[in-house]
Amino acid sequence: MSGLARLVNKVGGLHKAMAESHPDLVAGRVKCQTCGRTLRVDSAECLREGWPKCCGYTMSLERSRR
Repeated sequence: MSGLARLVNKVGGLHKAMAESHPDLVAGRVKCQTCGRTLRVDSAECLREGWPKCCGYTMSLERSRR
């Protein structure tokens, strides 16, 4: 495996590790503060690519019910 491939694997693993580090990220629910729409997301993917938008704004991570 090349050095670049190893680096890409490490970075991808970092996003997954961060996404598994907090219950709200594990739950993976975001909400539009304007219209109330909710979505289920892959938090690791959102950390890598960006959070979804709705009504022209970035959606907020919902707090998980504990």
